[in-house]
Amino acid sequence: MQLAKSTNIVGGFILFVCGIVGCFFPDAVANYYGFVYEQLEAKTTVRVLAGLCMGVGGLLMYFACCCYDQRPVLLSLGVILISFAAPRLLGLIVDGIDQPNMWYELLFEISALLFVVYVHCRCKVAVKSSH
Repeated sequence: MQLAKSTNIVGGFILFVCGIVGCFFPDAVANYYGFVYEQLEAKTTVRVLAGLCMGVGGLLMYFACCCYDQRPVLLSLGVILISFAAPRLLGLIVDGIDQPNMWYELLFEISALLFVVYVHCRCKVAVKSSH
């Protein structure tokens, strides 16, 4: 169960840090992906989405620390990884495959998802002892 808890905390921490970067350094996000904010609303939208990542990461860490049974938290982390990987894959298919950064990020997300599935499969049904 310790591996599951550690996995959930690390996953939440990565999301939280990515959220901080996007909230406080949206220009770094634009530079990384090679786009320019044509309107202030676009920069604010990046901050909002980054704030969502920060909040979700914080919740994952909280539930990883507070929940005895880590399987639902692992399941949540898996769904979050799928929610990143699926649209990224769709973008590669629809918009073209010449997007090197997307391939690296997709590889990371799929690898992380496979690891989460592995850890979830190793988790036993949690039974809280009464003593």
